Amino acid sequence: MFMTEHVMTEGMADMEERSMQGQGASCFHVTRMNADEISEAAALEREAFPDPWSEAMLCSGLAADSQTYFGVREQNGRLVGYAAVMTVLDEGELLRICVAPRFRRRGVAAMLMERIFRTAAERKLAFMLLEVRKGNLPAIRLYEKYGFSPEGIRKNYYQNPMEDALIMRKLCVSGEKIPLYFSE
Repeated sequence: MFMTEHVMTEGMADMEERSMQGQGASCFHVTRMNADEISEAAALEREAFPDPWSEAMLCSGLAADSQTYFGVREQNGRLVGYAAVMTVLDEGELLRICVAPRFRRRGVAAMLMERIFRTAAERKLAFMLLEVRKGNLPAIRLYEKYGFSPEGIRKNYYQNPMEDALIMRKLCVSGEKIPLYFSE
């Protein structure tokens, strides 16, 4: 299991795509990722994080039955963000949200969060967990906006630079209305 900062039912929902108009003429859409996209995700990791996941880690995660990856692409097809989620029984864990630095604050992470919570509702998850760098205030604010609250600290969890992880949790109540900030 990968635990870092920062599931879907089979069938038609797997093919679902959501679009949103971003800044300027950019158009983004969210899809479920597959193994063909691993090298793009690894390149995005290297661009976005000081301690990126390797292609081998991404392949292993994507191959696991318990993990689902969602990608956000521009209209031209370029991957600009992705999220990895793990589910075990009625528990979910947001393993990673990775957004290209030049696409941050343009709604990419919010699109991923909405897709993740739609999946959580479909799977009837009791709660979701995540870990985030204690000093990553923009990410913490995003997670709080989606109902996560602090649950604890993992001392010296992150490397490059060494930093504590804030553990956050969100209860997922059956039938809960997930806040949507973009139209369907």
